[in-house]
Amino acid sequence: MKEGQPMISSIHIDNAATYSNITIEPKQINFVYGGNGTGKTTLSRVISGTSSGSYHIEWENGTNLETLVFNGEFIEKNFSERISGIFTLGEDDDKTARRIEELGKDIDDLGNEITTKSKSVTGQREKQKEAFQQFAEACWIQRKTFSRFSEILKGTLKGKDTFAKSCLAKAAEVAADGSPQIEDLFDEYARVYSNNLQKQERIELSELNEIAVPEACNLLTEPITGSGNTPIGAFIDYLQNSNWVKQGVELYPLAKGRCPYCQRTLPAGLETEIEAYFDDRYEESVGAIRSYQATYASFRDRVIQSIEAIEESVPNEYDVNEVDAAAEALNHVLDVNLSAIKQKLVDPSSKVEMSDETEALTAVKAAFGRIDKQIAANNELCDNISSTRSDLSRRVWGLILHNLSSAQKAYSRSAGGCEKAINSIQAIITNKEDEKRKKQAEKAHLETTRTSITPTVDAINSLLERFGFTGFSLSEDKQSKGMYRIVRPDGADARRTLSEGEYNFISFLYFYHLVYGSLETDGIDTPRVVVIDDPISSLDSNVMFIITSLAKEIVKDCRDGKHGIKQVFILTHNVYFHKEVTFLGSRSKWPETKCAYWIISKADERTAISHHADNPISTSYELLWDEIRDIGDAPNKNAFNTMRRILEYYFSVIGGIDYEECIDMFDGADKITCKALVSCINEGSHMISDDFVIVFTPEAMKSYRRVFKEIFYKLGQRAHYEMMMEENTSLPMQA
Repeated sequence: MKEGQPMISSIHIDNAATYSNITIEPKQINFVYGGNGTGKTTLSRVISGTSSGSYHIEWENGTNLETLVFNGEFIEKNFSERISGIFTLGEDDDKTARRIEELGKDIDDLGNEITTKSKSVTGQREKQKEAFQQFAEACWIQRKTFSRFSEILKGTLKGKDTFAKSCLAKAAEVAADGSPQIEDLFDEYARVYSNNLQKQERIELSELNEIAVPEACNLLTEPITGSGNTPIGAFIDYLQNSNWVKQGVELYPLAKGRCPYCQRTLPAGLETEIEAYFDDRYEESVGAIRSYQATYASFRDRVIQSIEAIEESVPNEYDVNEVDAAAEALNHVLDVNLSAIKQKLVDPSSKVEMSDETEALTAVKAAFGRIDKQIAANNELCDNISSTRSDLSRRVWGLILHNLSSAQKAYSRSAGGCEKAINSIQAIITNKEDEKRKKQAEKAHLETTRTSITPTVDAINSLLERFGFTGFSLSEDKQSKGMYRIVRPDGADARRTLSEGEYNFISFLYFYHLVYGSLETDGIDTPRVVVIDDPISSLDSNVMFIITSLAKEIVKDCRDGKHGIKQVFILTHNVYFHKEVTFLGSRSKWPETKCAYWIISKADERTAISHHADNPISTSYELLWDEIRDIGDAPNKNAFNTMRRILEYYFSVIGGIDYEECIDMFDGADKITCKALVSCINEGSHMISDDFVIVFTPEAMKSYRRVFKEIFYKLGQRAHYEMMMEENTSLPMQA
């Protein structure tokens, strides 16, 4: 059998009849032995697909074949009142027959080539899968690295294969880009896919901008003093202690005419002179300073309140530390300026400098401006969220593909090479399939135009007549075209009056010709699996050998790959049929690669099937032959009795042949020797006749052995003799 040829590769019976969870892996030729009721018919029904149980059949290369099964169901189905005709080629059209056979062989060869090429495709696919798995492993590492980008990778994280396929799909859309940093991308991802993402109010600085900085007060940089036109005034200016004097004036009403400091009586008119010193101009200047102090303090409060209000409006996610720092710096400047004004009021004659608060105020506005810019960007993001996310996705995938560039190139080289090989092989397969279809069409046409159901009728009737079945025959049905009937010599229907043995015999002959034919006008050589289940049940022993020969012919054609027979199962409970049908030739055996032996047994209502590489069936009959082979021509009293027992066993028990007919086939001394062997059978297994003397000399034993062999040859049982003696050479036929 050619490798990969379609046939049953595995049979699993989970639950059918007495089978439970049994699996066998049959070979091309299968011999199955088992007693009645062990489960042989259930196995044949499983193969035919008619079993009601739970089972599964695996076919080599996934190609299901036609199954032809001979069992009780076949007989019941096919032998109704009208029997379907079997189309075969007419014998007068040898040229067409040879062409059909040639086409059948070509179709098989093309099928095998297609199978081989398909396996090559499968091999390339496996290489692609291996390369893809390596690529998938590399992708999975990146998947773990980028797992934080769950929304972008959504739908691709179901498994390694899914993610790898997504990477390949993205490679056709997105360019690899290694420039982005993954942390930067994730920061952007956190913003773009934030649950809190929404448009926000922009920062409004108009109120703060409307607060005008008070104009500078020139009095702060000029000393404020009283009138120096009086002697006391001149004296105060000289001492530059107007502040000290002013404080004293405030205490003067409490002094009661005495100096507040030395307690001496004050000169008359001193108070008037001092009051004249602090004239209206002085008071106006000091009043102007106090007014400026109030204005600046109000300015400071409005600025601080405005800053605090603006900062309160800033969304929580924005960092206001920069604003706080700038506001603190501004507050410091304003406080310093207020302190300077206060100092001026304490000492109007002093000069104070104000710090410029504009720069600090600008810094606060700038800090708010930067936050507002972020808010503007956020709002723009909200307005363009779809395109922004798409762009981010592109950059994330670009970085992933950049990281996978080496792995992807390696996969592309390997997978691309495999795909190129696959395309090339597929092209060959397509051509072969086209060629196969053309040959199948030609073959079908030839079979349709050149086939007939008549040759099958003639062949079956010839075998029936040859084996003495003259009371019935197979006939073409004149009323139903393409059908047969079983009839008596007078044309009457004989189907209902046949004995069980006759019925089974003609049924098997019909099945045998169906194996080599078809119920249709074409399909004669359609590939098929043949199953023969106990074909010799209820058959007379005189037809067992023709059944055996026909079964062996089917097995032989299966072995040689002829007539579309791809696989054979022979099931029997008869040990002698089993031995005959399994015999290949002396000193020859079926190769283990093609043939399997199976034993079916049943215990506790559970069927078991055991596989054997060699034929496990051995009988006491075989042991008798073993003894003959071992003794050879040596004078041995047991040898004669062993030969007699073999003849008795074979011709009386197995063959059903009148052994005494063979005596007249011999002449002279050989006839006497034959009579000596056969007469012992006639006298019984345990009796010895007094009519002849048995001599056990070497010459006599050679004569007994030679005549023993010729008995089988003359009765047409040479094949059986050579099978049992395990030899091909012949002894001389004449002493």
